[in-house]
Amino acid sequence: MPELPGREAFHGTVLHSNEVRDGTFAGRRVVVVGGGKSALDLATRAAHEAASATLVQRKVNWMIPERFVLGTVGYKWILFTRRPASGREVTADVVVFATGHHRVFPFLDLPVHDRDGRLRLYRGIVPPGVDRLGFVGFRQVFNNPMGMELTAHWLVRHFLGTLRVAPDEREMRRAVEARLDWQERVLPGSGGYDFGAYDIHCADELMHDMGLPSERARNALAEYLLPGGVAGRYRNLASPDRLE
Repeated sequence: MPELPGREAFHGTVLHSNEVRDGTFAGRRVVVVGGGKSALDLATRAAHEAASATLVQRKVNWMIPERFVLGTVGYKWILFTRRPASGREVTADVVVFATGHHRVFPFLDLPVHDRDGRLRLYRGIVPPGVDRLGFVGFRQVFNNPMGMELTAHWLVRHFLGTLRVAPDEREMRRAVEARLDWQERVLPGSGGYDFGAYDIHCADELMHDMGLPSERARNALAEYLLPGGVAGRYRNLASPDRLE
């Protein structure tokens, strides 16, 4: 949680996002600080439970690609949803910082992340050149439980040596660099996570590695028109001959 000047003058409740519990917002004036998924989730929750809800961001943080139509048109010119800073003060009973976490691994003497805090993991799961080690939970999509389950299936196959794609350490490092470079261009400041419009690509990538069909619906209309980032779409992955 960030240290802010003048914080001691605030006599309300100050929390990190992972400290919010049932009843935290009830009937109170809530300010949520942050611009990521956790901040948006908490602001939405506060809008339903609190006396008032305010979302505060230091800078614009787009949760979707910044440009579309072959990279020529910026979303900020299409979606007029941002307001300039006004400098006004907001009265609050509760301030929640949804400003992320410092990812540290004091028990590991391994190059898991770089100086910028970006995770350097192949497929967002395994550190290149390190055997028998993988991380579940860092390859995030909007449906986090789904992402974790897909990761777990992939990791089991990686340990068993049954993935369809098995690059060597050099190829893994090259893939990590390419992915982080692409991520910074398309979703700057995201720290190497998968977001929004790329959820399905994120899932398809793991499915292809495992040799499983990425098209999970029974017909083309359902495959391409219905929501794809849902857990039921990926049920029974241990039975590749079944779609449901």
